[in-house]
Amino acid sequence: MSTKVKKYPGFFKTFVLEQSSKRLHIPNAFIAVFTRVPKNAILRIRNGRFWHVKVCRSDNNVFFEDGWEEFVDSNSLEERDFLVFHYSGNNIFDLKIFGKSWCEKMEKPMKKIKTEEEKEDEEEEEEEEEEEEEEETDEDNDEENEIVSNKKLKTEHCSKGSINNMKGENTETEDDAIDPSQYVQPTNPYFVAKPRKGRRNELHVPLDVIEDYHLKLPKKIILRDPLHRDWDGKVVHWEDGRVVLHGWTRFYRRNFVKDNDRIICEFLPGRDRSWTIILVHIVRMGSGQG
Repeated sequence: MSTKVKKYPGFFKTFVLEQSSKRLHIPNAFIAVFTRVPKNAILRIRNGRFWHVKVCRSDNNVFFEDGWEEFVDSNSLEERDFLVFHYSGNNIFDLKIFGKSWCEKMEKPMKKIKTEEEKEDEEEEEEEEEEEEEEETDEDNDEENEIVSNKKLKTEHCSKGSINNMKGENTETEDDAIDPSQYVQPTNPYFVAKPRKGRRNELHVPLDVIEDYHLKLPKKIILRDPLHRDWDGKVVHWEDGRVVLHGWTRFYRRNFVKDNDRIICEFLPGRDRSWTIILVHIVRMGSGQG
């Protein structure tokens, strides 16, 4: 039985420098279709470039704010430019920008940047290989775990007691503010995690998630980011029974994930109930060291 995907209307805005240079008002009629308005969004243009922005309320209105000025500068928006927004899910807004000529503004791909990214990928692959070698010889009893919560999807948050054992009071409050139901399909297994300081290439999969859903994970897995880009991941079984996902270094870097952010890992069912894809939702939590 297929899951019905909710469709959202598009909307357009005329860029007026005096009103829209620092923030952009989102039409109230568009906001009305959301059950819960996301606090963070991604603005993506045709060539794949994207910007993170905050979604903020002011009185009875909702705006794109923190990050909007950078979007304006990066795209050289001019008075009376015409912006067309389409919501693609997972907090992503795809945009088309039209100029005074009434034609869409097109940005040429930057080959130099692509070459630099390829070099970075090679360096990051080497870093990941080195980290994996260290981890294979260091399967110690380090229980300073990154796991924040692991459970089947429910309407309530996870119990505070389970968080208190691992996190401080401030982190507990932040974690309670996360509602995975905004991101995850109700029938899919998932867990909420936090990047591990010093060992950012790995995440532990909670054993109760594996046991409750009878997950049999393959050696190779796909990490799918909010922009639906796929990254290669590896599943490693430690001698003490823990299951670890490798392959996060490049993922974090390309998605600007900070140490304070939270990662919601949603397992997507494939054929024959195989679990080869993890859809990764990123919850921005403010300042942190990346």
